[in-house]
Amino acid sequence: METVFLNQYSIEKNNFYLRRVYSFLELLEDEYPNFKEWYFNTLVTNNKFLDDRSIILKIYKNEICAVSIIKHSEDKICTFRVTERFQGLSIGTDLMKETIRVIGNNKPLITVSEDRINQFKSLLQKFDFKLHATYQDYYKFNKIEYSFNKPIEGIEEEIYIPELIY
Repeated sequence: METVFLNQYSIEKNNFYLRRVYSFLELLEDEYPNFKEWYFNTLVTNNKFLDDRSIILKIYKNEICAVSIIKHSEDKICTFRVTERFQGLSIGTDLMKETIRVIGNNKPLITVSEDRINQFKSLLQKFDFKLHATYQDYYKFNKIEYSFNKPIEGIEEEIYIPELIY
């Protein structure tokens, strides 16, 4: 398993991987409206990172099997995904360890949709992430987004419902 880091300094690697990463993640558009716009206008533009973002990839035989996208200024995990056929092989655990190491904070912000919370439950518990708040309709109408370790930056209204998670 190879680990690849992409950031504003890895121009050559960025050119090779950034479209491949988007193809790996494009199904998230169903869960996070405007994901494509965010990816190509906020995260990267013309194969260059616009912000204090980085991407960590897990690659097996030239196939992306896991991705973590980090926003350093907020100690935030923006996106975390392990493809289904590679789940249950400790790749998510390894990727989370690497993500936490790169962020430099054992309790980064991560949000998880109600549709994915069961998939993330054991990983969140393994790293002792604590539910901070829930947000109704934050990314998608009629869906709850769970915030772990701290609130979503710039959002004042929070509803605390810990019994729904653990």
